[in-house]
Amino acid sequence: MDGGATKKLMLSYLTGGRQQVNWNGQRSNFLNIKYGVRQGSVLGPLLFILLTADLPDYLRVAVNPEAQLEVLLYADDTSIVISAPSWEQVDFAMGSASKALEAYLISMDST
Repeated sequence: MDGGATKKLMLSYLTGGRQQVNWNGQRSNFLNIKYGVRQGSVLGPLLFILLTADLPDYLRVAVNPEAQLEVLLYADDTSIVISAPSWEQVDFAMGSASKALEAYLISMDST
């Protein structure tokens, strides 16, 4: 499979889906999904790992070195833990991490 065909296959997998919730025997209406990994998909966890593998290092570079930052990734959840000697440093580190995360997500959206 050439690169163009692979890209086309991945785009068809990641765009234009529909999802529905089935809970307690009741089904919701279908909801159109513009883009993203479908819930419950076999490829979902692998794609999440591939897309977020560099996130911890990316955020550590953006945050003040006096603050300690830990990024916890599990399944499709992400938690960011920040500790620092003072609340002001924690607040500053949180702002830096938030801006860096926004830039990271914007750069992912454009690729």
